[in-house]
Amino acid sequence: MKTVFLYGSLLHAPLRAVVLGHDIAGQAASVDDHRAYWVDGAQYPTIIEEIGAVAQGEVFTLSEDDLDRISFYEGGFSYDLVPVVLTDGSDALVYKSEIEQDLGAPWSLSEWQGVWGAIACFAAEEIMRFYGRVPASEVVRRFGPIYARAAARAQAVTQRDHLVRDPSDIDVIRRDEPYNEFFAVAEYHLRHRKFNGGMSEPVIRGVFLMADAVTVLPYDPVRDVVMLVEQFRVGMLARGDRAPWCIEPIAGRMDAGETPEQTAHREGFEEAGVTFRDLHSVGGYYPSPGGISEYLYSYVGIADLPDDLAGVGGLAEEDEDIQSHIIPFATLMEMADKGEILNGPLLISALWLQQKRTELRRGA
Repeated sequence: MKTVFLYGSLLHAPLRAVVLGHDIAGQAASVDDHRAYWVDGAQYPTIIEEIGAVAQGEVFTLSEDDLDRISFYEGGFSYDLVPVVLTDGSDALVYKSEIEQDLGAPWSLSEWQGVWGAIACFAAEEIMRFYGRVPASEVVRRFGPIYARAAARAQAVTQRDHLVRDPSDIDVIRRDEPYNEFFAVAEYHLRHRKFNGGMSEPVIRGVFLMADAVTVLPYDPVRDVVMLVEQFRVGMLARGDRAPWCIEPIAGRMDAGETPEQTAHREGFEEAGVTFRDLHSVGGYYPSPGGISEYLYSYVGIADLPDDLAGVGGLAEEDEDIQSHIIPFATLMEMADKGEILNGPLLISALWLQQKRTELRRGA
């Protein structure tokens, strides 16, 4: 057993319980001449020596298994256990980064809990499923999609409160995850409540696990034009489509910690150089809930769309090759009437715009 001083996100009891597989009580403690800071641009802290400062936290007596599990969780962040002397003169160990990091503001656990608490717990569930199977250095490569999926789960539990079903309506017998890379696939063995009141026989259902995403259709109410983007889509290729380039609204996956509106503004600039003056919500929905966990937030974004704004865009580091087109609203509706729109969010957004267009133009 070893005494460990914790100062960061693992002071959040629900997260600590996920990482350890059980919870354990700690005692308040501090370390003189140290302070915890946010790592700049990240959702976790680091601790550094700082004369005159005092780092607050708790000490825990941890078993070797506890330490192995925490070290696996923290290992992806390049943190190692090193000796430290507590304010009361006793010895302990503390997780410190082995690399110099850019610092943000002084660390605030309550601030972290408000934004990241639930997300981190869901992410830790996925991370700890790799414990004993995959090196921590390999898991860290997957943190982006892991945290994006976790953010989607955290958002889902806050929605549709008026429709919440009794937990006993679903009996998950077993959950397997045969694939987890940039995307993940889960296989559920379950029973569910039937409309006649009884429970179904055990069934197997596979689901493609995805982060939440945002679509935004740029609209210029003065010129009465929209911007569409076109890009290669492997899903169309997999179906056998001989022309797997799709006309779409601007779209992108939400990063963990982002709001849908922040994602819309970011993707508009990254994909097509568009700056939105205003965003109008079209709605939120599951595009294919029979086998995909993805939830979409769709918007119409008000922007200036001169003809010379159209061109080729996208982020090179994400291998994006995106051609933007500016067309009259009337042409968009002709495409809808002729069945030429193959992208569901574009069709939904076009029909919403058809309803709201007069109002938007009047206010321009």
